[in-house]
Amino acid sequence: MSSVGLPLPLLPDVERELPSVASSWTDDAVLAASPLADLAGGEEAEHARAEAVRRLFREALAAARAAAPDRGAAFKAVEMAYLDRSVSHERVAERMAVSRSTFYRLLKRGIQGMARALVQGWEGN
Repeated sequence: MSSVGLPLPLLPDVERELPSVASSWTDDAVLAASPLADLAGGEEAEHARAEAVRRLFREALAAARAAAPDRGAAFKAVEMAYLDRSVSHERVAERMAVSRSTFYRLLKRGIQGMARALVQGWEGN
C-alpha cells in the first residue's frame, strides 16, 4: 500500500484524514490534495490521484471488515454514510435502527478500524 521513500503516517493523522476524504468523496481537487493521495500511489493527474484515494478508502474498509468482523455495524455505518450518499446521516441512523448518537459512535469506530487497517498495511510492507 505504501510508496517507497514516503514517511508512514501516524494513526491519529489517518483517523483525522479519512472523514475528510469521505466528506469530499465527489470532489477530485480535495481528494487529490489529501496526504493520502501520495501514499495511495496516485499519479500526477488530479483525477487519477482522487481515484487512488477512493480506492484506498474502499480497500481500508474491506481490510477493516476482514480484520474485525464483529464490528460489522460500524463498517456498515461508514459505508452508508459516506459511500451511499443517497440519504442524510439521520436517515442512515433510522435505517440502521439506532439512535443518532449511536450512529455517530459507530461511524467513529468504523473510521478508527479503517485507520488501523491502513497503518498496519503500510507497516507490513
